[in-house]
Amino acid sequence: DGSSTHSIFQQSRNVTVEIFLVLLLLSVGLITSSNALQPNTPSKPPTATSPKHKKQTTMPIIPKIDNPTPHVIPEGVNATPLEVVGATASDKLVIILVGLPGTGKTHMAKRICRYISFFLDIPTEIFNVGDYRRKLCGDKLPASFYDETNTEALQKRATACEAAVGDLVEFMRKDGVRLAVYDSTNSSRERRDTIMKRFKDTGIGFKKMFVETLCDDEALIEEQIRKHKLSSPDYKGTDPEEAVKDFMQRRKNYQNIYRTLEDSDGCYIKVYNSKKFVIHNVRGYLPLKVVHFIMNLHTLPRTF
Repeated sequence: DGSSTHSIFQQSRNVTVEIFLVLLLLSVGLITSSNALQPNTPSKPPTATSPKHKKQTTMPIIPKIDNPTPHVIPEGVNATPLEVVGATASDKLVIILVGLPGTGKTHMAKRICRYISFFLDIPTEIFNVGDYRRKLCGDKLPASFYDETNTEALQKRATACEAAVGDLVEFMRKDGVRLAVYDSTNSSRERRDTIMKRFKDTGIGFKKMFVETLCDDEALIEEQIRKHKLSSPDYKGTDPEEAVKDFMQRRKNYQNIYRTLEDSDGCYIKVYNSKKFVIHNVRGYLPLKVVHFIMNLHTLPRTF
């Protein structure tokens, strides 16, 4: 009886183990099949508060911008009005140069006109009294011709001045914005008053501005004479030393009657040795453009 009872117990335990193994295999199979049926979902990006996000640096998104087409100002009947580009139809300007011979007046006049005509597309013209004097009296005139006590020569010089003023006035009568430069020494106050009255009597109403060049550096003056004046029609082919001597005498004749500008003369800019500037009562579009250009004009050698 004892052996039969032990045998029955052993068989029951074997059955129990087999049942357990079967249930275990079934549960594993169900879990595997359940995972296979679930769809693949992407992993969520790190949130702004996650440590991984804090370590990463993001580049800013730059939108793509097409290069705009440059603005083209129309011409002819469809031209942009001058009021749009900054000038007005009443902005005519006459620049009256003042200064002793050899102070760079003509050079400055050419640079101003080149700037205004090229960058602002405004008609410009220089009326150099020396050119009119050479046409009336010839070139290679001695220094005594410029002596104020020489009444005959003084009358001829006045005629040349009047011819230049007459052509300038006719130029300013034309329509539209324009700039004229009256290039002469204009050393005396009487001469400047005569010119201003002549301009006022025209009734045109253009603006007037004086530009005075002053230089007291003798070495610089002689350098300018040798560099520019010796090649002028007045001294072409003349011995350099004789030409310098004659020109310095001419300069002295003008210096005897020279009077610098004062505030009562109105709108002006003074240029001292191409380094110092004094500006008085300058208003308007074109006058301010000219002043800004003069102050940035380099007429001396530069070292860095």
